[in-house]
Amino acid sequence: MIRIPYQEGKVEFSGKRCHVGVDVHKLTYYTSILSEDGRYVQFSSPSNPHALISQIREMGVEIIALTHETGPTGYELAWHCQEVGIPVVVAATTKIPRQITRDGKTDRLDSLKLAEYLSKGMLRAVAIPSRSEHALREL
Repeated sequence: MIRIPYQEGKVEFSGKRCHVGVDVHKLTYYTSILSEDGRYVQFSSPSNPHALISQIREMGVEIIALTHETGPTGYELAWHCQEVGIPVVVAATTKIPRQITRDGKTDRLDSLKLAEYLSKGMLRAVAIPSRSEHALREL
């Protein structure tokens, strides 16, 4: 797949079917939206699942699926996606393909790789616990 960055005014992104990769942190989300034709757009936003999904929907894209890695930030984004009917894959961090060298590791690249791996079916998902199951685990 050839990845082509989205350029404002040159490519119409609305109406495209897309895979979404999110690099989740405590304070921010770094998001890559990858269309089926290889074009992508990236942006950073505060870590708010409701705002992120609203922002993506305002772009007019059809979300095929959204993914993020497991980690200390929990499942809030995954739960919100499930509640609004967006297919979500929480990828096992240890099972994500990695390059041999770690030179180019940034939030921007991580989110784009997640979207790309999701589009190719290369991610191994973990089971997403319900909110009540998660609460029991926290006890």
